[in-house]
Amino acid sequence: MDATSPPVPGFVPGERDLARSEEEEKLLKKIREEKERLWCEIQELRRQIIDIDNELCALDEANDEEVRAEKEKQRVIRNGRNKFNTSPKEVRV
Repeated sequence: MDATSPPVPGFVPGERDLARSEEEEKLLKKIREEKERLWCEIQELRRQIIDIDNELCALDEANDEEVRAEKEKQRVIRNGRNKFNTSPKEVRV
């Protein structure tokens, strides 16, 4: 509606804007609450990811130690065979 058009019967200027403003405020409040909830959820997921990553690092280090121990055991067995020309059953570690 422009300045040259006649007023609409029953229309009170500003009443509709006020209702829209109140509805917008309600929606904005819901959006802010949802944003806050999602932000908290994201922070919790980040903490969980860090915890899982730390656990994986610890498992990886433990696995590396096991692999090193197994390689050392195999090296000792190979050296024992070469040194004494014995079968694997005869070599005791």
